[in-house]
Amino acid sequence: MSNQKKLNLKEKITDDCLDLSLCGLDKIPIKEILEFPKIKKLNLSYNQLTFLPQDFAKLQHIREIDLSKNRLTTLPSNFGSLVNLKTLDLLGNELTKLPPSFSELKSLQWLDLKGNPLEPELRKAAGECSDETQCKKCALNVIKYMKQVAAEVERKRQAELRKQKEEQAKREALELAKEKELKAQKKIEKEQKRVLMEQKKKETEQLKSDNQEKTSSPVKSQVSNELKKKTGVCRGFFSALSYVFFLTLILAGFYVLLVNYCESGNAFRIKAKSFANNPYVSDGMKFLDNKFNFFNKINCDFAYAKKANKLGALGVKKWCNQ
Repeated sequence: MSNQKKLNLKEKITDDCLDLSLCGLDKIPIKEILEFPKIKKLNLSYNQLTFLPQDFAKLQHIREIDLSKNRLTTLPSNFGSLVNLKTLDLLGNELTKLPPSFSELKSLQWLDLKGNPLEPELRKAAGECSDETQCKKCALNVIKYMKQVAAEVERKRQAELRKQKEEQAKREALELAKEKELKAQKKIEKEQKRVLMEQKKKETEQLKSDNQEKTSSPVKSQVSNELKKKTGVCRGFFSALSYVFFLTLILAGFYVLLVNYCESGNAFRIKAKSFANNPYVSDGMKFLDNKFNFFNKINCDFAYAKKANKLGALGVKKWCNQ
């Protein structure tokens, strides 16, 4: 940091090149470098750099970068934002792999990766890089290889996203099922409580009705006895009344029959007497007089009650003896 404070970048600029090599830097003064947008070449070789910050990708006006002979282990994930970069020297660092965004360096024409512990497939793609031609070939091959790596990374990322979405959907479905189960359980409990309340209500109503029946049973029995007595009296009265009514009907019918019979006997007697002068029927008339004597007396009592009122007792007696 002390070296960086003492640095005067203007003194390090030659034409369009900023030379910060052999400065013992462990950090890159990004803000100070951005103050010189006309710089096209940046030399950071032979320093103590172990990493590059994320804002290193802001140096998009740089076309040539020399990071050789540092101790870099990784490059920033957004390193591919340096779209104008044509030459990159990473000789003698500690890189094992490159970020997938490295495939976006479409302008890269020269690349040197010698002296790095690269992964076998990346080392194979980079080649020897021993001369200008091989470094140009290295740039093309590494960009092509990193496109495959980026595609594989994207495929894995998409698979991971799908897996995460599936897991999220499963969790949501499980939570939804639990929520539905909880709602169903609450509904069942609510229904059970309602049933219990109804049962308790019915039981209390039954107890009340039983108590009312117990308290009202003597009164009911007394009332029923009184009703029975009253109904018994009424039944006896109506039975006696019906007996009298039917007896009256019988007597009236007997009276009507008797009056009709007496009137018919009297009329027959009068007709018979009209033939009294006939000698052939005299004996018959005597017989009829003897037979109808009893009915004549009854006829005098019932059928001729009106004449008895007019003639009096003696007149009736004389009339009956005729």
